[in-house]
Amino acid sequence: MADITASQDVVAPADRSGVRVDFRVHTNTSSAVLVLTARDGRPLSAGSQGQVEGGEAFVVGYDGRAWVKGLAQHNTLSVALEGGECHAAFDYVAHPNEQVVIPVTCQ
Repeated sequence: MADITASQDVVAPADRSGVRVDFRVHTNTSSAVLVLTARDGRPLSAGSQGQVEGGEAFVVGYDGRAWVKGLAQHNTLSVALEGGECHAAFDYVAHPNEQVVIPVTCQ
């Protein structure tokens, strides 16, 4: 997976010349798509706010999916839910040039 810092830029090339635009793409982001489910197997609600311990905050999307970057080999997270909070632990293993998808049960 890649992390793109900028998706647009304004440039002004000289007459009959080209320009090179650096969109600052980073491919070493230690990222994964987490598929977050509750104990009963249902996906966590879209819009729920989560936090990886010692890492970045994230938002849960549809079907309980969340893109999280900056993962370590062993991770713990918490997600704020309507009725409280759930917690989970999971391991991360990088797969170069592949999107890593990790199922996580939040309890």
